[in-house]
Amino acid sequence: LGLAIVESAMQQHRGWVKADDSPLGGLRLTLWLPLYKRT
Repeated sequence: LGLAIVESAMQQHRGWVKADDSPLGGLRLTLWLPLYKRT
């Protein structure tokens, strides 16, 4: 449930979540959010 909430929040902010195998073992999560300039 926690990861679903994170993914929903990221999508609302036009970002994304990526899950991969870690080269060290286990799970690696990459979170990306766009950078906005204030006007």
